[in-house]
Amino acid sequence: MKTLARIVLPAALSVSNAFAGEGGVTGYMQGTYNDFLAGVFGPAGFYVRNDVAFYEATAGIRPLGGRVVAESEQKIWLDVAKVVWLTDAKILGARYGAAATIPVIMEGDVTGGLTIGPFQAFLSGEVHGVGDIYLNPIILNWTFENHHFSLAPAVTVPTGGYDVDRLLNPGRNYWSADIAGSYTWYNPASGAEISVTAGAMFNWKNPDTDYKTGNELHVDWLVGQHLSDNFAIAAVGYFSHQIEADNGSVAGPLNPGDFKGQGVGIGPAIMINLPFLGTNVSLIGKALYDVSSRDRFNGDIVMVSAAFKF
Repeated sequence: MKTLARIVLPAALSVSNAFAGEGGVTGYMQGTYNDFLAGVFGPAGFYVRNDVAFYEATAGIRPLGGRVVAESEQKIWLDVAKVVWLTDAKILGARYGAAATIPVIMEGDVTGGLTIGPFQAFLSGEVHGVGDIYLNPIILNWTFENHHFSLAPAVTVPTGGYDVDRLLNPGRNYWSADIAGSYTWYNPASGAEISVTAGAMFNWKNPDTDYKTGNELHVDWLVGQHLSDNFAIAAVGYFSHQIEADNGSVAGPLNPGDFKGQGVGIGPAIMINLPFLGTNVSLIGKALYDVSSRDRFNGDIVMVSAAFKF
């Protein structure tokens, strides 16, 4: 089967993330780990992927910047560019690769209420700019017949703009480490595929607010059918759960220790491979809808992606 390697797509863009933590979000974004052939490596070389996504969500009362934010709504257009380097070099019997992800908020709008002690205000705002860069310095891939496994530890670097007084920021203003691995079972005779990515995200403290978002687990899955070398359909979904409550001080009627969010979502996906200028371009469409949530943003994300080897 002709296919591109998995282009690692963690959303380092905090404003589009949807889970509990400071401001009701963390460094994990649903729908970005459940790709076709998530555990498969392609031929050695450089790959480029670009994702355009629209995310619309609402959240209830939550801590943000040492204060309390009441019910909010946000709408965000983002562009995420990724470069992946795959090699034939071996480490522990696995092929080696690396990746870098740079997110850009093209347009973001948010409305919500802010509480500081006894004072309340209704706020709105817009934001755009580069978000937090996500780096995979090492990706290892093992293949055994129809079984493929990739280990991809990563770090989120707080490069995005941040202002403690804003409702919406391109960056999270703290470091995170995500220890993630992907498994794919793919039968080339039938075209059937099952892919699962699981990870543990460890969050550092935000130095400007002295607030630490709790560590979390996330699982993304895809069950698909490759109808030809150039066309595939799938159902995708995710589960995320904070295994540690938030910790920090908030000027208002909230206890960060009560915030320990989780979410579940599901949706469809499609992939089309097309020849273009001497290479093969993969076009991927995906929609993911929250069906259950707690202590975090609840919403839907639609994503269109293009990936190719050069």
